[in-house]
Amino acid sequence: MFTKQQNKMLAGKQDRNGMPVHETGRGRTEMEESKELLALLREIREHEAEQKRYARKQFYMSFITAVCSGTILALVSAAYLSVVPHLRSTLNEARTAAKELGEVSAQLSGIDFKGMAEHMDELVATSESGVNDALEKLNAIDIEKLNHAIQGLSDVVSPFARFMEQFD
Repeated sequence: MFTKQQNKMLAGKQDRNGMPVHETGRGRTEMEESKELLALLREIREHEAEQKRYARKQFYMSFITAVCSGTILALVSAAYLSVVPHLRSTLNEARTAAKELGEVSAQLSGIDFKGMAEHMDELVATSESGVNDALEKLNAIDIEKLNHAIQGLSDVVSPFARFMEQFD
């Protein structure tokens, strides 16, 4: 009725459903190994799904980093382009000022300050006589006549000024 192979299976172990179970070389049954393999496959799938989630997160973080880097680059470039012309003009002005300072210092080094100090007394005496002459001329002016002349000029110019304001 049964073949030798079938008899061997019947003589072997059976699971709770009556199915023959064969032992492997390590003392575990094929069913136990299959369950273990299925558990390992599930674990691998879970790890793979977790790796995909982390890869997506890494992609989004890389994208955000790239956008931020691009924005910073644009801001730095704009700042550079707006500041450089001002810096150049400032440097040119500084060079011009330094050149002028050099010329002024050369001129100052050529001045005879001792001679000027010696002739200062003569200058003061000459200036004093000039100031005295100017004071005498100022004292000779009739202030009342000057005020009367200024008032008359103001009376004449005021209507003309009002007339010209109409055209502004």
